[in-house]
Amino acid sequence: MVEDKLHISVLNKSFVVRHTVKLVKLAAKYDLDSVKLGSVEDDTPEKQIEDELSFFDKMVDFPVSVFKLNDKDAEKLEDMDFEDLRDLNIRLSSMIQKVDTKKTDETIHALHHPEEVSEDLKSESGNKTSTN
Repeated sequence: MVEDKLHISVLNKSFVVRHTVKLVKLAAKYDLDSVKLGSVEDDTPEKQIEDELSFFDKMVDFPVSVFKLNDKDAEKLEDMDFEDLRDLNIRLSSMIQKVDTKKTDETIHALHHPEEVSEDLKSESGNKTSTN
């Protein structure tokens, strides 16, 4: 069996990514929390900020829990650029859940280049013909 490895450059370490039920559940929970954060519109501004702050902690806690990192490594993750940590977590969650690498790369690319996604959606909607 081929081992999946993830290198975390800020830690200068590579880790074996396991696919245990416990880790799949942890990854799915992280994904769910991520989706919830982006879909809450009816909350007060205070509640939205509280949810964001809580999610920032989860962004660090996710790889810490998966790889059982120490406090020093957790602090290094917390000092990462937001987008870099987000991308790391997307890649980690995808690897745990055995999502196709190409699909993961496309997701990360879309987050960095939303204008391309908008153009793709425009061209897709322009190519559809109505059947009414």
